[in-house]
Amino acid sequence: MPFKFSNAATATLSSSITSTTTSITVATGLGSLFPSLSAGESFQAVLVDSSNNVEIVSVTSRSADVMTVVRAQEGSAARSFSSGSRFEMRLTSAALTNFVQLDGAQTISGQKTFSQTIIGNLQGNVTGNLTGNVTGNVTGNLTGNAATASLATTASSCSGNSATVTNGVYTVGDQTIGGSKTFTGAVSVNNNLMVGSTANSYLVMRDDESPGGIKYIHANSNLIGFLGGSGNWIMNVDEAGNVTGVGNVTAYSDERLKTNWRDLPADFLDQLANLKMGIYDRKDNGETQVGVGAQGLQRFLPQAVREGVDGFLSVAYGNAAMAACVVLARELRELKKKVGA
Repeated sequence: MPFKFSNAATATLSSSITSTTTSITVATGLGSLFPSLSAGESFQAVLVDSSNNVEIVSVTSRSADVMTVVRAQEGSAARSFSSGSRFEMRLTSAALTNFVQLDGAQTISGQKTFSQTIIGNLQGNVTGNLTGNVTGNVTGNLTGNAATASLATTASSCSGNSATVTNGVYTVGDQTIGGSKTFTGAVSVNNNLMVGSTANSYLVMRDDESPGGIKYIHANSNLIGFLGGSGNWIMNVDEAGNVTGVGNVTAYSDERLKTNWRDLPADFLDQLANLKMGIYDRKDNGETQVGVGAQGLQRFLPQAVREGVDGFLSVAYGNAAMAACVVLARELRELKKKVGA
């Protein structure tokens, strides 16, 4: 129960009281010298008669000049007091004990409740249990050995400055989170997310709908991709943009997704035969490759050529090659008819 204080609060009794009286009235107007009390608050006072007999009382409420008291406090005896006896607010042993005190080892002992904001630096070793609800803001630095401390409370009862604490995760500066952690909501990462060492890094994803359920995005030796259950690459992309996979590369080609069919240009094969093709060296990375010229193909089959955001052209080789194969197959069929084969 918090104690309240006021300076030079002294009055006299307006009427006599017995040893069991719990409602004491002081001289008119002098009650205002004493603290106003809210629920749960109190102050210590003393009754003094003409023979200097003293009784300590605890005042639990005050209405103007009328005090509600608990008698015979701090080892004093309840007694009768006549009208005019002194009623004074004094600093008693119980009031002083209510203050947080350090022992010889500079240690705060016993259970303490802090109901307001804690501001400053908390430094040293936390070797006990922190129990209860943290209901205010903790600003400053918390330093020392936290390994032996435990916070016996729930996340719902810990509230405060959301700018530095978000659901118990400290969000300022470089932090290391040890042990296994489970995140049940979305995890947004604004920088690099690395699980593992710098040279051998993994981001592990779980797909509970598939047997085994573990997939990896793996970055190592300038490659990023997926590892199979045996730890071998099943697909990767290197720093030059080359894609390698152990399976087939497919794209949607279902006729139910297509309409407005047209034939290729009548002179498609003639133009295809004149298309620039062969082995060449790349200017950007120095690699030697084989292929065709996108600009030439674009002139008669623009649907197989795409322009990237950087302005460079790329070729859908599979689409163009498959269409060309069908045209060649039809030409071959017609030639076979003509020669009677």
